[in-house]
Amino acid sequence: MKFSSYITGFVTGVSISAVASLLLAPKSGQELRHSIKSSANATQRNFIQIKNDGQELIEQLKVTTQIGHQAVKELSNELMDSVEKWKNDVEPSIQSIKRDISDLEKNIDIKGK
Repeated sequence: MKFSSYITGFVTGVSISAVASLLLAPKSGQELRHSIKSSANATQRNFIQIKNDGQELIEQLKVTTQIGHQAVKELSNELMDSVEKWKNDVEPSIQSIKRDISDLEKNIDIKGK
């Protein structure tokens, strides 16, 4: 369900209930007009507040998305740098191990002949 559908339903429900309660209440004409006007003003303020809250939420989501995107990008770069550094750090050891294995194979071949 879309957020706008929810808001529309909410505002419609509040408006209908406000009008129904005003029309069914025993009041004089002047009191009734004042109550209707007050209710309409309150409904309008509520709608404006809901609209503003929705706009703030959208802005917060945009900012949060940008921050999250940047954080993932930075983390990805740091991870790639760490892997590259690790490769560079272990490369001498790998080469040394390869030389040792080669030397061992030569020694085995010499002793085996």
